[in-house]
Amino acid sequence: MERWKDKRITLTTPISCEDGDLKEVAVNENHKELLTRALELFGNGQGVVLIGGNDERVEVRTLSEWKGYVEKGYYPSTNADIRVSGSFEFLDGLITALEIAKMCKLSFVEGQSMTDVVALISASVLINVEQELSDTTIGDLVKEGKAEIIEYKGTVNDVCIRYDGFLNTFSEQFRADLTNDGLENIFCFIWRNADGGTMGWGETMILGRHRKDGIIEIETIH
Repeated sequence: MERWKDKRITLTTPISCEDGDLKEVAVNENHKELLTRALELFGNGQGVVLIGGNDERVEVRTLSEWKGYVEKGYYPSTNADIRVSGSFEFLDGLITALEIAKMCKLSFVEGQSMTDVVALISASVLINVEQELSDTTIGDLVKEGKAEIIEYKGTVNDVCIRYDGFLNTFSEQFRADLTNDGLENIFCFIWRNADGGTMGWGETMILGRHRKDGIIEIETIH
């Protein structure tokens, strides 16, 4: 626990900010300054446009602004704004995870990378447009020829699954006890996009394993 006090995490997916990329974060520090840190979203200083009632439009560039307007019912409407809103989703989920992260007592993935464990992840983590997935794993879908695992050369933290017309790219950011039960979890940023299309969005996810059959599932913060 003494070592954990100085724990710093190098992000697999840096977050682009106006004053430089956010590449490293501390586990046990206050991250309130990130709420008002302007993000570099389009590479030209432009913010995300959100639409509210009466077609009112606002441009946001900080997580604080984005959360405030989303809570009031505002939303991004164009493909471009939806895509870059993933940066806000990522930062929001990251701050939440860092605030609750603890050193784990037991790891189920020690010494294994995302490319090692992806076959055991529940298929429920994938975009399932047709709602046809049963209680199975990504590995089972691959064996059945319904999905394809794409490993990126030069990295062991990113892995992509092609299924049902979508690409689901899982980018591991760090591992810690995030559910307050002593067991290690994997915090991921996930990029979803249509295979061959322009539609795409980002989100965060916590993965863990409690089932006796070894399947890795989505965890919720308690």
